[in-house]
Amino acid sequence: MTYPSTSGTPLLVTGGTGTLGRHVVPLLRAAGHEVRVLTRHPRPDADGVTHVTGDLLTGEGVEAAVAGAHTVLHLAGGPKGDDVATRALVGAARGADVRHLVYISVVGADRVPLAWLRTKLESERAVADSGIPWTALVRPYLALHGRRRRPHLPVRIPGKAGRAYREGANLTLEGAATGRLTWEEFLAERVAEKATEAPARS
Repeated sequence: MTYPSTSGTPLLVTGGTGTLGRHVVPLLRAAGHEVRVLTRHPRPDADGVTHVTGDLLTGEGVEAAVAGAHTVLHLAGGPKGDDVATRALVGAARGADVRHLVYISVVGADRVPLAWLRTKLESERAVADSGIPWTALVRPYLALHGRRRRPHLPVRIPGKAGRAYREGANLTLEGAATGRLTWEEFLAERVAEKATEAPARS
């Protein structure tokens, strides 16, 4: 995926120090983007990456984090409160000049009966209803449990959630929305629209 040029304006990344963010932030830097990372604990700035201290669950520092960022990558997530955190981010982004919001969700959020996945689904809805142009990306979810964080495979998830996964409910395409444009095609359409609007205003 590529991102629109922001002419020196930083991209805001939530969860930039987490499992996914640690891979994404260096790729953004390698592509030449300035990056701002929202983090709960102060960190030193380095190599084009600025850290802003804030907490999505309390809302503290979130407005300052989104200020001036035209694109927000919402990678932060946890076992509880994803919907609360996402609503705080969306509210702050609405009040700023954020032009695109990218959200990372989980396959099966609308089908697998896990409380955590329900918060991911509510987060998707908050993003979709934000009024900000948005993209939702999904990744598979696997629960791993073991002593000292060492996974033991295979992991059998119990109850309704386990049944849903074993039956492939998280993988079905029935009723799923599919995109018709690549990101590049979408941007080309938007640029063309802006070009036709400009003469009409003059």
